[in-house]
Parts: sequence; C-alpha cells; structure tokens
Amino acid sequence: MINVTPGALVGLVLLLSVLVGLGLVLLCQYLGRNLGAVDYPRGSTSEGLPVPRIGGLAIYVSAVLVLALAWLLSPTAGDLLDPLKGKLLGLGLGATMVLAMGLVDDVRGLRARWKLLGQILIALFIYYWGLRVVVVTNPFSPDAPFPLGNLEMPLNVLWVVLAMNAMNLIDGVDGLAGGVFLMAMILLLTVGLLSGQMGLSMVVAVLMGSALAFLRYNFNGSIFLGDGGSLLLGYLLAAFVPLFTPKAAGAAAAVIPVAVLSLPIAEVVMTSLRRVWKGSPIGEPDLGHAHHRMLTNGIKKHVVVFIIQGLSFMCGIIALVMTSVFNRPLAYLMAGLWLALVGLFLKIGYHTPRIRQTSNGSTSNPSIFLDQDRSLQRKIFKLKLADNRREIETRLKELGEDLSLVHLCCHIHRDGRVLEFSWPPETRPSSGETEYVVLTLKNGGGQVPPFELTAIVESSYLDQSWPRLINWLRGIASSLSQATDRLEQEDRPRTYLAG
Repeated sequence: MINVTPGALVGLVLLLSVLVGLGLVLLCQYLGRNLGAVDYPRGSTSEGLPVPRIGGLAIYVSAVLVLALAWLLSPTAGDLLDPLKGKLLGLGLGATMVLAMGLVDDVRGLRARWKLLGQILIALFIYYWGLRVVVVTNPFSPDAPFPLGNLEMPLNVLWVVLAMNAMNLIDGVDGLAGGVFLMAMILLLTVGLLSGQMGLSMVVAVLMGSALAFLRYNFNGSIFLGDGGSLLLGYLLAAFVPLFTPKAAGAAAAVIPVAVLSLPIAEVVMTSLRRVWKGSPIGEPDLGHAHHRMLTNGIKKHVVVFIIQGLSFMCGIIALVMTSVFNRPLAYLMAGLWLALVGLFLKIGYHTPRIRQTSNGSTSNPSIFLDQDRSLQRKIFKLKLADNRREIETRLKELGEDLSLVHLCCHIHRDGRVLEFSWPPETRPSSGETEYVVLTLKNGGGQVPPFELTAIVESSYLDQSWPRLINWLRGIASSLSQATDRLEQEDRPRTYLAG
C-alpha cells in the first residue's frame, strides 16, 4: 500500500497517467489501423498515410486504469475519492456511453440525427443521476445567484450537448481540441489545489496526464481524437461544472469550463447560422469553420492552434478572476475583456485578409500571421475545397501559372478508374532551344488513393527552387485527390482538362 500526502498523490497520478497514456496511444494506433478506424491526414507530416482516429479511447482507458490503481493501492486515494464515488460512477458511466457512441461513428459511421439523439439521452442520464446545476452564480452579485427553476433540466441538457458538439467542431487541426481541453484541466487543477479539493484534483490530474500523452502523438498527426475522443472531452468539461459547483470555490471552477469553451461555442453558433443561411443541413460537415478559414488565409497550422488555445486560456483566466475576486467594477471589466476575446477570435477566424497590389506588381498582405508562401498555400487549400469541375480547373490553372510550370498532369486511381487532370491541355512544351525537365511523383505502396503527378518545367527553374517545387507538387496532388472525393460518383467524368 502507498501512503503519501494528498498533494504528492496528485503529482504521482499525473505522472503515472502520462506514462500509461503514452503506451495506450501506441496500442490505439495499432488497433485503429486494424479496425479500419482511420482518417486522412490534415497536414503534410503524415505523408498521405491513413491515420487512426481512436485517440479518445487511449485517454479514457488511461484515466480509468490510473484512478483504479490509485484507489486500490493508496489509502489516501480511497479517503479522497470515497465521498465522490457516487458522482464519479455517474460520470464514468456517461463517459463510457459517449465513447461507445463515438467509436461506432468512427468505425461504422452514424447519421448526425442519431448522434444528436444519443447525446441528448446521455445528458438526460447524468442529469437524473444527480450531475446537474441547480443555481447559476452571479459574478456581478455573488450573494444573489440565479435559480434555474423550471429551466433546470433543459438548460443542463443543452449545456452538455452544446459542450460535446463544440469540442467536436473544433477538432479540425492537429492538437487543437486536445490542447483546449488541456488548458481547462490546468486551470481546474489550479483551483482544486488552492481550494483544497484534493479528490477532484486527482480526477483532473489523471485526465490532464492522459491528454498530455495523447497530444505527444497528436501534434505530429500520427493519431486523431475521432468523434469518440472529441465528444468525450466535451462531455467531461460539461460534467465538471456540476461536480465542482457544490464545493468551496466552486463558482470559479464551474465557470472555467464555460469560459474555455466559449470560443468553440461561438463557432457552433456561427456554423449553425452559416448553414441555415446557405440552406445546408446543420449536421452536414464542411470546411468553413474558423480554423479552416485561418488555414485558407495562409496562417500556419501551429499558429492557428496557438491562437485559439491562447485565447481560450485567457478566457479561463478571466473567468477565474471574475469569480474569485468579488468586485463589481472588476467583474464588469472582466466580462468586457471576455467578450472582446470572443470577438477577436471571430474576427481572426472569419476575416478574409485583403491582398494589396504593390508598385512593382507583386502582392502583399499586412497580416503578421501570414508567411511568405501564403498565396500558394491558400490556393492549394482552396483546390482541396473545390467541389465542382469549373472550380478545380480554375485552381489548377492558377497554381500552374504561379509555379511557372510548362505543363502539369495528375492521374488519380479511384474506383477502378483513372482520373486525369491536365493543365494546359497541350501535353508537350513548345519546341525551341529551352531545355525542359520532367518531374514525376508517385504515391503507391497501398496508399489510398494512389496517384501519379507529372510536371514539366524549364531546367533553369530547378536551379534555385527544386525542394520547394517538390513540396508544392505534393500539396497539389493531395488536394486534387481530396477534391475528387466530393464529386458525385455518377457524375464524375474520367478526364478534366484545365486551361
């Protein structure tokens, strides 16, 4: 038996959950490939290989194993967790149902309506188990909280469903959803330790360590959360609100998940309004979210992650200050800053930078977040978003001209057919004294879908730009492959000629 102080125990379970989580992530990578629960990579780091998307399973199993070991091996852990065992059991049962539903979606696929129904049923389950919020703290007048009354049940269910979908919606860039969850865990652990809530701090520390282990592999794109993982993290954040509410300093800890999720929730609202405006089904996935738009505008992937996670963490800090220092003027100031951060997120995410023409004919963009290759990155990303023949032709022509290519041709093998994309229609460069070089990139070895891309360039072009040109061509081939996925099967011609 391990008999240590509560503070030391929190540190031990944090370290143990990291170590156990690292091993379980590797195991889930193997299981994901064998179960067919894979997704296409979001960045260039995975070289086109299918990526397992059951990272949420590693977080779940790691947390359960470490908590069970601590409960069995340490009397201190038993003393800390025994008063919470009823609510922790409800939390665990709900998490199991969320993960199971998500894994079914990752492996077999579920319609959006059935996932929403499942989320509502799970939210009702934990509500009737006792994980519910009865009153809401008023940060402007702590002595006058708002009783929910008849709205108690629908608001609790709405909060859980909204949190799950918010995390699921932002899981579009490697490390983003897991990082936002980690920011919340850091703040909750701080509040729990400072307020002496060591039992809840143990639970938070275990989840924090498991998330750290997952992010070690998620940042390089070797494993994804999947729907099971993103829904699980959203559920856990939602459930921590009623877990902390009855405790000392519960107001601060309960508001932190709401604050950290305020940016993802704003994204849910914007996405819903955008889809309703366009007449699209609300549950239909697309690539119009704020993080996708930021990538389209040329902001690097790690900068996108840093911006959203940083703003989320700042919102959490503001909520902590609002509820810990009961001062009305300060509360109003913090509320204004909070709204300003949400507005800044929407501004960055939904603003399209203006490209300005300079005196020498080149273009420039004043945004400090955009790198020198933003124009090509943006056009390659827009090629990936193309969903019709005309748009594919336009993007392909733009890229061919920007890269100073003489000829570009890509063959994609799909459904027993070969799709050919060519720019311009002529397959040979004009005759003359200029020397040309033919570059051919092949993607084989069982990768899906295999492709072969051929580019003809002037030999002088390669003297300075060979490595960069190869990278751009890889990006074009990958985007073309993904764009053809969205073309209707029965209306997909064998050959597209752009020019």
